[in-house]
Amino acid sequence: MLLHPDAPALQAVASGLDQLHERVVGIADLHRADPDDPWTTDLDELDRALRAARRRLERMLSPR
Repeated sequence: MLLHPDAPALQAVASGLDQLHERVVGIADLHRADPDDPWTTDLDELDRALRAARRRLERMLSPR
């Protein structure tokens, strides 16, 4: 099956998302130490959004 011409660029985006996701999770873990930290919820939402974006890219890049 032929790859879409944009597949290499999207694979690079996926790699960047993975790195970004790791950084966000690391920051969120630090904020979890304080149960009253208001950023924890926002960081968890960002975590979920990044995971969803990565799954979408995986679907786009999988052979059809």
